[in-house]
Amino acid sequence: MLELLQRLKKVDEFVLADLKKEIDGKSRPHNGTSSRAKDLKSFYQKTTKRGYIYFKSTAATTPGRDFWNQKIRLVDWDVVLGLPDKSLSSRDRAHMAIFGDLAVHCDCPAFLYWGYAFITTQLDMNAGKAKEKRPPNIRNPKREGIGCKHIASVLGVLPFHISEVARVIKKIT
Repeated sequence: MLELLQRLKKVDEFVLADLKKEIDGKSRPHNGTSSRAKDLKSFYQKTTKRGYIYFKSTAATTPGRDFWNQKIRLVDWDVVLGLPDKSLSSRDRAHMAIFGDLAVHCDCPAFLYWGYAFITTQLDMNAGKAKEKRPPNIRNPKREGIGCKHIASVLGVLPFHISEVARVIKKIT
């Protein structure tokens, strides 16, 4: 975690590639590469005019629950929309937003109890409404990883939804 924070101080943002690299902790039983995550599927729901993208991912390991909800905030949304360059298409702007700075949130129990909500709050990349103040001293004392298997799945499919984001940008610009 300390290494991650030191790198972030240099970069001061968390882009898609960084998120994918840091998603898994070394000791997490439910990380994105676990055998339990093999049948996980994420489905695009919508993009809002405020730069939030919503997904639903299958909840294969939770009895009575079919889906968990994920929210991705395109942190650079307002900057990308405000760029004065008229030669940039809606798709170019969507590409810049998706591959720019991101914040994430999942409503699954792992995101909260394995400390990802706390870690993302500390890194100022928690897209949830409530910011988590309780450190994961029992389940994740080393504060490894930054997201659950659902977030890992969403980050894998996010680049395939540039067109949907571009349609929203086109409507509002």
